Amino acid sequence: MGLIQQNNVAQLVQQTLRIVVSELIILILLVPAVGLALQVVLRVELSRVMSQAVNPEAKFPVFCLGEDRYILYAITESAEQHLQHFLGCFGAFVDWTDEFLSETVVVITSPPVLDTQTSPRRFPVDLQPAWEMFFRASDLAYQQFIRAKKLNTPLTQSRIDSFTFEWSPDSDSHHQQRFVILVIDDEFEASYLKIFSQCFLLTVRSYLERGGLCLHASAVGRKDFGFLFLGDSGYGKTTVARLSSIVGYENLGDDLNFISCGQSNEYRVMAAPSSSLAQMDYSTRQFNLKGIFTLVKGKQDFLKSLTPLSTAHALFKGVTQMPTAKKLTNTDIDRAFKTCCAIARQIPGYELHFRKSPDFWNLIDERFPN
Repeated sequence: MGLIQQNNVAQLVQQTLRIVVSELIILILLVPAVGLALQVVLRVELSRVMSQAVNPEAKFPVFCLGEDRYILYAITESAEQHLQHFLGCFGAFVDWTDEFLSETVVVITSPPVLDTQTSPRRFPVDLQPAWEMFFRASDLAYQQFIRAKKLNTPLTQSRIDSFTFEWSPDSDSHHQQRFVILVIDDEFEASYLKIFSQCFLLTVRSYLERGGLCLHASAVGRKDFGFLFLGDSGYGKTTVARLSSIVGYENLGDDLNFISCGQSNEYRVMAAPSSSLAQMDYSTRQFNLKGIFTLVKGKQDFLKSLTPLSTAHALFKGVTQMPTAKKLTNTDIDRAFKTCCAIARQIPGYELHFRKSPDFWNLIDERFPN
């Protein structure tokens, strides 16, 4: 009896080994496919875990651009993917909120139709009518956009990159909430740039309305003061930022920067996020704007004073070099020009000739002794 049991056990072990070996052979043959599937599963799970870790209460992401804030809300699965891609690129400029305050709400969705009017979670009850009116207005505008697109675009190029529509409630509304809908084509690979560009354009116009600017420039914080460096691409803005970082000064941005106007007509400078930020640390602080410099690479370091007119011209050129400059209206351009003149009358400008060395800061410190 014991011998029979031993034989049965041996047969069971052999059968088990055969099954294990056969499964291993199948697994080896399918390693590439299995590996790819595992990667997909792991990425999805990691994204879910990270999302819960960063945003455990499922709050709304708020994109911070200078002094402006934008609540980002996706209403379709593909739009949620676009939003997650955006958060991965600009997460350093994102906060989280669990309620709708006075910020602009950017609603992200996808074509072909706007058929979802589901209110966001924890949506204020008294704001519900404004939300429904916004969706009706945006749907009507979108249908008109589609008809115009079909009339003016060949059928072979019928894909829609993006559509935007801005709407604000009446002035007597309790909530002065501004809604912006952004329709993004699922096939558009750089959709995160569409989200950034829309928010950035709104911020540029907001700054212009308040007597401020956004411009293509490099900025550095030195103690309590900010210094702005202007020039075309390749003129040394990134070089100045890198050299300043070496000596311990705070980099604001080497591509885009905001200038805001305070209540006492004092100007402050702070960094603006950009899709082309260099791989260096940037400060998010605001600094009192002390000096404006146009850059000239040379064999020696020296400063040359600029007239207010030349300084205003350099500032306005920086405005026109922004990626969204072509979308500015004539009113926006007029405001920008007047603001550049106002800044140039108050902040001194210089032509900075510099070598690839942080020694040029000795000249600036002599000109602006603290």
